[in-house]
Amino acid sequence: MSERPSVRERILDAAAELLESKGLRHLNTNALAAAAGVTPPTVYRHFDNKEAAVIALAARFVEAEQLWIENASTSIAASATIEEFFNTLIDAYWDAAKEQRGIVALRGAMRVWPELRDAEETSLANSTRLVADLLQAHWDTADPKVLLRTSRHIVEIVCSTVDRCYPLPPRERRWRIEELKTSVVSYATCRIGAS
Repeated sequence: MSERPSVRERILDAAAELLESKGLRHLNTNALAAAAGVTPPTVYRHFDNKEAAVIALAARFVEAEQLWIENASTSIAASATIEEFFNTLIDAYWDAAKEQRGIVALRGAMRVWPELRDAEETSLANSTRLVADLLQAHWDTADPKVLLRTSRHIVEIVCSTVDRCYPLPPRERRWRIEELKTSVVSYATCRIGAS
């Protein structure tokens, strides 16, 4: 028997659902309460306002994102080629991210809401460190600064491309993800391999 989510988690799930179905503009505490099946005062017991709920949703996403990347990294064999490395990482990221409700709207909000910029920067910085650490095994003589800068650029490219793939038809999505993998491998090989 699965454990029922806490009221706080139900409110966050409702926020994600509303972000996905209606967008940030239509997210308010009354809508959150209705979608979560609670009263507005219950929402206020857990969050001061809608912004606080979205900030908590962003923090939950950052935690989940780190877990996806860590899980993907453990499935990558030490002897994996750079192509296998990025194929595994990008596929795992896509598979996990597409299951996350409201992710496109949340990422959009992270780019424009000053209150969410810290969450976005934390997400990018954590992912950059994990990717740089994983790439270090392939290029153990690489300049650490080049490795970090390249990893940051790769993380930003992957996030941006994956975000743009959500609304696309499956066929177009597939070729864009495959092109992403090829481009990232070429870029990493050129930048890090030449350092």
